[in-house]
Amino acid sequence: MFSLQVLGAVAQLERALISERTKAGLCAARSCGRVGGNPGLRTRDANAIRKIRQSRNAAYLDAVLARLDTWLPIVRRMRPSHPWGDVVRVLNRGHPRCLVPGFDGLD
Repeated sequence: MFSLQVLGAVAQLERALISERTKAGLCAARSCGRVGGNPGLRTRDANAIRKIRQSRNAAYLDAVLARLDTWLPIVRRMRPSHPWGDVVRVLNRGHPRCLVPGFDGLD
């Protein structure tokens, strides 16, 4: 137990050191006149903003579709007999038996 606590403390110290070094590096870069971030977003370029929005939407859709086999059977089983609010709560909670009587969450 003691050794795990010591390892945890060392990991926490290392994380604090990394954060400190990162902040110091950003501050040094700012003092040299460099500005971080995406240049298109800093200038509010409409094309850059559109590209980033499309990329984020595509990544979100890919993540949703990757878990399609997990949530689609639940939605098909619950709708239309349950309101969408209940369906969303079941999907977000991950414990369908707690919310919907008679729903076992198994395929």
